[in-house]
Formats: sequence, C-alpha cells, structure tokens
Amino acid sequence: LQEQRQRKMLRNRKHLLKKLQEEECLLLPDMHIALIGISEGIHARAVYDKDICIDILEDSMMLDKESAIMYFYTSLMGALEGDNTPLIVETI
Repeated sequence: LQEQRQRKMLRNRKHLLKKLQEEECLLLPDMHIALIGISEGIHARAVYDKDICIDILEDSMMLDKESAIMYFYTSLMGALEGDNTPLIVETI
C-alpha cells in the first residue's frame, strides 16, 4: 500500500511539473521539495510551502533559523513579482 502511494505521488508530481511548464510558471531554484501545487485562475502559478522553503535555506546555505527567515523575506520574497511568479503559502 505504501509503495502504491509513493508511485501515485510520483505520477502526480510529474503531472504537476508538466502542467507548470505548459503554463510557463516560474519555479524557485532548488526548492522542488517545497513545491506543493499549482494555483487556479487567470494566471496559473507554482505554489510552495513557506516553512519547507525556510528549512531548505537552513540546510543548503547552512544558516540558523533566524538568518534563513531573514533571507527568505528579503532575498526570495522580495524578488517575486509578476503574473507567473510563485505563490508562497503558510500551511496549517
């Protein structure tokens, strides 16, 4: 059962990535693990989990939590402009 779920998740991820390419959505480099979906509407956009993005920054840049959060808001969020740019969501 777990193996079936993993295969389904992989198929869904491949479908999601294909749809993001078709819609010409911008993707965040090195944040594929944080990618959780695609938005609906006039402009489709890649959707990322904020907390996972921050965790990735901590690990990949060897930052403490506070520095990763600061980098996230100043360098990552500050650069996101336009119709096809990713959405960042805080999950519950």
